[in-house]
Amino acid sequence: MLKYSLRNGARSKLFALGLAVALGGTMLTSSALPARAQQMTDVGTPREQTLVVDMLNARVGNPTNMNMYQQGVTINQGYHQLAGAQLYDIDTAKGVQIPDLAAEMPVPNEDFTVFR
Repeated sequence: MLKYSLRNGARSKLFALGLAVALGGTMLTSSALPARAQQMTDVGTPREQTLVVDMLNARVGNPTNMNMYQQGVTINQGYHQLAGAQLYDIDTAKGVQIPDLAAEMPVPNEDFTVFR
């Protein structure tokens, strides 16, 4: 009969390695689960038909106040990206004007008093 003996240092290293493999396997299998396991949201809307707009500064102070022109209301709640688009926008990286909601850029007359 063969007898294996491990010194205390080797035994603790082997135990640490086994623990690391077990925990690593647990983390890999739990992160591989699909993120859409829930079919409905908490408020009862279908998950695949729900748009989540992320905010830039944590929580909304008053989510019922969407008047972005009122004093003290922040506009980085996703509203300005979705519903507050302008007719024309400027791409500052490229230095060009873009028709955002408009079909095309306006064409001015000779003295720039009328645009069509």
